[in-house]
Amino acid sequence: MQNLSRTILQLEERILHQPFDENIAALLADDMWEIGSSGVKHSRDEICQWLKIKPADACWQLSDFKLQELSADLLLCSYRARQIAPAISASAGALHSSLWKKGEHGWQMCFHQGTKLVDK
Repeated sequence: MQNLSRTILQLEERILHQPFDENIAALLADDMWEIGSSGVKHSRDEICQWLKIKPADACWQLSDFKLQELSADLLLCSYRARQIAPAISASAGALHSSLWKKGEHGWQMCFHQGTKLVDK
């Protein structure tokens, strides 16, 4: 499970940090959707558009990564994310969770949710 956890963490980081291209698009299932930190539902197309226009130097610090196997081909990961570039975010960051399903082309994200953390 440790190798699988490392693999999924690396895939999450690739989506967030690498320039958007067909390899990143292939990590997102065709029916993928997201509930953003604002509570708004976003389609795969909207997510791809955001990934295309986000600043090239945007970077997030991920921590508290956890992976739970829901079935042989479905995983739930959760982690904290805080933007650290191009500027360090003043917010506490967000809790993220993603569902990853394994198909004929490997692991693909099929759902994602980001929930803002409340500053104390």
